[in-house]
Parts: sequence; C-alpha cells; structure tokens
Amino acid sequence: MFMSEKTKSVFQRLADVKKELSKMEIKKSGNNKYAGFRYHELSDFLPFISELNAKHGIDDNITFDKENNIASITVINTEDVADRKTITVPYVEAEMLGKGGAKSSVDAVQRLGSTITYLRRYLYMTMYNITEQDALDATVQKNDDGGNTKTESFNKGKQVSSAQSKAQSKAQSNSQSNSRQKSVKKEEDKSNGSNEDDGKKPASKAQVNLLESMKKQGKIKDDLKFCKKDEKGNITETLISKAEAKQTIDEVNSGETITFVNHEDLPF
Repeated sequence: MFMSEKTKSVFQRLADVKKELSKMEIKKSGNNKYAGFRYHELSDFLPFISELNAKHGIDDNITFDKENNIASITVINTEDVADRKTITVPYVEAEMLGKGGAKSSVDAVQRLGSTITYLRRYLYMTMYNITEQDALDATVQKNDDGGNTKTESFNKGKQVSSAQSKAQSKAQSNSQSNSRQKSVKKEEDKSNGSNEDDGKKPASKAQVNLLESMKKQGKIKDDLKFCKKDEKGNITETLISKAEAKQTIDEVNSGETITFVNHEDLPF
C-alpha cells in the first residue's frame, strides 16, 4: 500500500534518505598520509544529506554536552517535531600531538574546533550509515581506487556497535603510532654512532613516547617502565638505552614477545 510523505514517520523518512544516499558515489577528499587511506570530510557528504533531508521532510540537529560527556545527533520529522530519532556517542576531546609524539602547542580553541569536527563527522556517518572500510583496513592495504566509494545502507535501525567504535579508535591510534615511528626513524638515520654507543646512550624522547603509546595499546606489558615523569607528565629521566628502545620497537612491529630486565636496574 502506497504511503504518502505526510503520513511517514521519521524512521521511514530517514530510511528513504539512507536508501538514496547508498546509491550515490561520494568522493573522499580527506587523505591520511601516515596510515595510507582516504576518508570522508564533512564537506563531502553534507550537501547530499541536506538535499535529501529537505526532499523527505526531515532535519538534523547536533548537540554537545561536555558536562555529561556526550554528543548527540537528532533527526526530526518536520511535519511533526515530536517525532524524532537520536543517536548519542561519548564526548571525547581530539588528541593533538606534536612532532615525534611530543606535547602539542595547539591552543584550546583549535583543539575544541578539531573535537567538534571529528564528533560531527562520526555522528553524521553513524546516523546515515556512511561507512569507511578503508580506514579500518589501512594497516594491511592502501586504498588505490581514486578516492571514490559507495555508501552502504543498513535499514535495521541499529546504532553503531561498540566494536565498530573501538575499530575506529584503533585506526586513529595506529595513525598516530605510525607518525611517531617515522620520527624515531629519522632520528636513527641522523645518528652516526655505532651499535655499541647506542647501547650506552639513553633512548630519545621520541623513542620513549612511541614505547609509551605502544604500552597504552596493550602491545607491551604495562609493568615495564621506560622513563620517569614529573607531575605534569613531562619526561624527566630515560630508563632504557637507545639500542634497547630500537629493539623493542622492532620486536613489537614484528609481533615477537618482548622480554626485558628491570629497567630501573640499568646504569643510565
């Protein structure tokens, strides 16, 4: 039985939008050079969403509640404003890192702008089922399709799962880790010292920051100590040699088991 646009609920209208959106080719203008994948920026899909929303009689609204650590997107039936659908995700500030994993000099306003942009992007992608498989597979295969993709539509009314959220977070974490590894490699290329000298020299801050990041990702045992930090989290003393740090990073990247002596007993 044919249903007129005015009698459709917000869920039916949204399903129509997602169906049409899934048939469109949306270009990926974003490019993550470190992880080797392309991604959708807001400007890539927002014009399509706005046009389809107007066609099917719905509108969307995004809100941020930092006090309760949530961000949400609500789609509203313009024929009946009480008829709406909302998706909520945790409010997490964007992590800004400087060269070699050092603390970023980006000010609070710029960090806020990045946070809002990231959250808006993921909220829209979740509500309208815009997928980015390339971002999840970036570590094993680079995207060479010219930057175009077709969105996929899943009309099951499900919100994004926790597994999918973890996968997106892992992809972003891998990107940051790759950046730190590039910085460490540059430092090692500049060094003309022998392996014996590296065994005596303390690890660089870039190496230590990369090791700490790997430990947070669960790739290195949590009880291993690589440095001492002050109350503000700044590195005050390195507890591992340059050679051992390089060995550790190489073993983690190759998937080997990490075994060490107690770093606090080392003579440097």
